[in-house]
Amino acid sequence: MRAIAVAVFAVVVCCGARAVADTHYVSKTGTNIHPYTTPETAAWEVQDATDAADEGDRVEIGPGTFTGRVELKPNTIIEGAGPKLTTVGSVIAADGCEIAHLSITGGEVGIACERASVLIHDCHIFACTAQGVACEYSRVALFNCRIFDNVRSGVFCELYSEVVVWGCEITSNGYQGVHVYYDSMAEVVDTVIRGNGSSGLYCYESSARVIHSLICGNGGGVYASGEIVNSTMADNIRPIVLAAGSSVSNSIIWNNDLQLEDPEKTTVYHSDTPLTHLSGVNANICADPLFVGWGAFNRQDNPIHVQANHHGEQEGTQARPFNSITAALRSYSYQLAAGSPCVRSWQNMGYYLHGVSPAESRSDSVRIAVGEGTYHERAVVVPGDIDLIGAGQHRTFVQFPPLPPSGMALPLLRMGTGVLVEGLTLRNVEPSLRSAGVYCGQGSTIRRCTISGFTGYSETALLLPQASTADSCTVCNNSAFGIATSSDASRSATILNCLVYGNGHGIWCSWPASSPLISNCTAVGNRGFGIHSHVPDANPTIVNCIVWGNGTDIDGIEASLVSHSNVGDEEFAGKNMNVSADPQFVNAEARDFRLKPSSPCIDAGDNTVSGLPDTDMAGMHRIMYGGKSLTVDMGAYEYYINDLEPGPEAEETTLTWSSLADRTYSIFYSHDLATWHLAEATFPSAGDTTTSWTDDGSKTGVAPSLVPRRFYRILENP
Repeated sequence: MRAIAVAVFAVVVCCGARAVADTHYVSKTGTNIHPYTTPETAAWEVQDATDAADEGDRVEIGPGTFTGRVELKPNTIIEGAGPKLTTVGSVIAADGCEIAHLSITGGEVGIACERASVLIHDCHIFACTAQGVACEYSRVALFNCRIFDNVRSGVFCELYSEVVVWGCEITSNGYQGVHVYYDSMAEVVDTVIRGNGSSGLYCYESSARVIHSLICGNGGGVYASGEIVNSTMADNIRPIVLAAGSSVSNSIIWNNDLQLEDPEKTTVYHSDTPLTHLSGVNANICADPLFVGWGAFNRQDNPIHVQANHHGEQEGTQARPFNSITAALRSYSYQLAAGSPCVRSWQNMGYYLHGVSPAESRSDSVRIAVGEGTYHERAVVVPGDIDLIGAGQHRTFVQFPPLPPSGMALPLLRMGTGVLVEGLTLRNVEPSLRSAGVYCGQGSTIRRCTISGFTGYSETALLLPQASTADSCTVCNNSAFGIATSSDASRSATILNCLVYGNGHGIWCSWPASSPLISNCTAVGNRGFGIHSHVPDANPTIVNCIVWGNGTDIDGIEASLVSHSNVGDEEFAGKNMNVSADPQFVNAEARDFRLKPSSPCIDAGDNTVSGLPDTDMAGMHRIMYGGKSLTVDMGAYEYYINDLEPGPEAEETTLTWSSLADRTYSIFYSHDLATWHLAEATFPSAGDTTTSWTDDGSKTGVAPSLVPRRFYRILENP
């Protein structure tokens, strides 16, 4: 602890060794009379007051929002009325400055420090277009600050800098929570780093000490060289990587991979880790720490509720839902439940040092039910064993902000292992600006989602790594890659029933030995490749697909790997039951890619393909009689016969539809499409081809020929 105390003391002394001469005021109600040294003569603009200040002076800012950038003089203090009362745009700090009790938002960098020692405390720093705090050649101390929702890193420290982060919350930033770069050092104490898009803590050619901190649920984990004491690191999607010479003590590292770059030169003791070979050595254990987790919420019958624009109390219940997905994810508790093996009489392992939670129940898996509406999220990180379920693609919208014009683009939705995301539209809030999309974790599934508007030269709308699945998704109007796979041959991704159109490229197999199954997909109208293999040993299997009207339909893929598909490139026609003929979409210009009755894709697929989906893009049965045989169709949509013809008698009408044996159907009729009446409750199927029903008026009150119009609806009964 001594090294931390010395580091903090050095910054505080440097910032505190000033004789404060004058106080200059900023207020919305002042008279704006220079030099602004009374509340009555307060400046209207913060920069005017700081310009009037001499070194060592104080600037006090009253309640209100003051836009624009503020540039400080050395050894000055700038202080607001509190982060909930006083807001400024951005601050450029000078040596010896103190910044306190402010909200700082909307600028490129919230607080920028160069060649300076700076003390920052009791501030909220958020929604900046780059970093929350950025420093180079500097020494910065952050106390009791909230740093959140910044487009890049929460704290970025580089070039021989030192940063102390004490008692802070660093959450939901697009990139790293804390990024320490190039011969710099970080001290992270009593701090929560959670839900950031990339690493919680990333040290490149730098070192860090982490004491009594919680680093959990980040898109990346921790990459560091240094010391970890009394901390909990869990549910980070990427690994915890500790360099040689690091040490871990009295900590919990769980539900994320732990990698020791040099096990012989890394010390772990009195800790709970996933490394079985450490169990029993130096008082380490390898056991479920029994976090309280979701408490009484679960996957089966008690989901967490989220509802847009809810402004009352938030508990996750249906009556008191959370108002953002991020808030719901943060409700997971890392307190220890009764019976935890990490509880000790003298001091627990991990972040929660003493006692256990009073919670009566615990749960490690949950369903998060996201209601109708639009949700504005910075970065959504969904750790493992969570079902994130929206109300439907056309009812629940998640909007992400654009990224900076340069630098690495990280996915704005990152999924951990075993996650299901379903029934959402995920889109970029500003399609003309650069952004990235979704990272689907290993063994996870994204289903019935729309992913659109993500832009940039090399960004991917949907990235599928090992053993992940995209099912019945629409991936459209993304400027670079629609879907990219990065899995190896032994654990390949699966792409089913997906509609991929209007992208720079459709489906891109981008990893050596990336061999996904691409079944019953429609890839159409992509400006570059429809489906492309980027490396020689990537061998995707393409079956029952329509690949048509792309810049190049299929590229880099052996003809033997494509079967029962309609491909615009004629080189595939006549091989493995492939054809090359107009697929005859209902209305391609209106993005209606269902099949007309005359389409050559109807009843032309392969029923024996491994993993053939049970339903199509619209949720309808996948193998239906289309007029030729009981065979699956090509493409994302299954064609259904749905005919309305004159009946046996002149006043009658006969309905005919594709059906399945041993099913019953409910038949409804309407005269205005608003009110529907039941004609048949359990009309039996005629078999696995078609079923017909004749309306002679006996079930509908009057013969159809005697009314101006009549509409029908046929529903299969459960």
